[in-house]
Amino acid sequence: MIDQPLKALGQKRHVVLKIPFYIPAILAIEQTDLVLTIPRTLANVTKRISTLRTIEPPRELKAFPYFMSWHPRLTNEPAQVGLRDQVRIAARSIRDSSRYDAKQLA
Repeated sequence: MIDQPLKALGQKRHVVLKIPFYIPAILAIEQTDLVLTIPRTLANVTKRISTLRTIEPPRELKAFPYFMSWHPRLTNEPAQVGLRDQVRIAARSIRDSSRYDAKQLA
């Protein structure tokens, strides 16, 4: 998602830290000169807990894919089904809001 657009610009990233979750990654780089690529929506939300500066990437990057996963035994568990439905609704709402914001900026 990031390497190809950078390559097109003749650039290459140098990975020095791998953290599988966004919030700990944001907190981990706060007092460094490292760069972290995260979704714009998350960057806006985390401004309240971080002193990091937000800048636009050198090129438009493709949207980040998001996935849900769960243990197969929970597939039909009513509470889990309901939770997944709520996550889907929230994600669609954020996605639709982001599209609306982008149209307003154009």
